[in-house]
Amino acid sequence: MARAGEGRLRRAPARLGASLAVALASGAAAAGAQEMPAVPPALPSGQQVVPLDMALERQGDGQVWLVLRYLAPRIARETGDLGFDDVIADLDALCAGPGLVAAAQAEATGPAPDQIVVTLMDRPVPRGATDPGATLFIEAYIPGPEGCTWP
Repeated sequence: MARAGEGRLRRAPARLGASLAVALASGAAAAGAQEMPAVPPALPSGQQVVPLDMALERQGDGQVWLVLRYLAPRIARETGDLGFDDVIADLDALCAGPGLVAAAQAEATGPAPDQIVVTLMDRPVPRGATDPGATLFIEAYIPGPEGCTWP
């Protein structure tokens, strides 16, 4: 299994559509929330992100997803200066840092997350809502002893 950022082609950028938003918010009942771990002071792209929210969500198949959402104004379509390729390493760093810390905290009190989902968004979008003008970049990872890997 390839570690994030190594030996595998990246998927195309994901724009959050209505069906995925509903799946993340309602198809998965929130299993709990906790305080978000600190963001690394310097992300690879140089951008600063602001933690928005974090939730543990039980999926219909029984899996538990740890979802971390961050505000990243520099990815805005019309006013931003960073595209998906510019922030790939940021997504990886947010999984490898705060994501793995939060996964370990979750495992200490309940089931270990099966996946970590990291979302960067240019503006706050309520969970389960759609905003066609918003830019969202989403990446999913499997947490493990080697760090974050792509499913």
